[in-house]
Amino acid sequence: LGLCASGLETPWESRDDAHCPLPRLWEPDPMVRNVLLPLILEKIKSTKDERSKLMANNNTESIRSRDQNRHEKTVEIWDLGAGFGRDCCFLAEQLRREGVACRRIVAWDQRYGPMEQTQCRAFWARRGVGDVVEPRGCDVVRHVNDIVHNHIADLRSRHQQPVLSLWVVFAVRFWHKDALGTMLRHMLAPQHQASNGSISKSNQNNTTLLFAL
Repeated sequence: LGLCASGLETPWESRDDAHCPLPRLWEPDPMVRNVLLPLILEKIKSTKDERSKLMANNNTESIRSRDQNRHEKTVEIWDLGAGFGRDCCFLAEQLRREGVACRRIVAWDQRYGPMEQTQCRAFWARRGVGDVVEPRGCDVVRHVNDIVHNHIADLRSRHQQPVLSLWVVFAVRFWHKDALGTMLRHMLAPQHQASNGSISKSNQNNTTLLFAL
């Protein structure tokens, strides 16, 4: 799980460069580093650019609406089949470095029993992102309907105000066509139908969905 209880890791909050990730003895998946992270940052930048244009056009009503929510955490990320949670950790560290406040990053894995969750939480805490990354022990394939009816419905309900601006769902070396198809259809419903391709983008209630496999 990366740098363990050797005392080599110093929590972010006790360091001067609190937004700079700690050195790593591990690497994230190349797709996460080279494709997903740039897409997330691109979307966030485009949102900021849109706000700047509104300010230039003196669209005070739209600006006021965005100002009310600009300090809210409106980004949610799910990692399906997260394993040790290194990809989640990497995203949390890099986004924090860029000044992006995530509401939460959820690591889903069927192997997450109590002991595994404790290990992951300890790892994330040592890396300084234990406040944003959380484990969920669940077999995504067997319990996709539970995820659809409970977690996705709960996510939509909790994020009505402020509106969730970016919802990222990704999977590395995890593929189950039926389960992922069911999840994607419900994420896009009712306005949109699932689209083919490794990365899907959609806008629903001003929320952008990134679905990366």
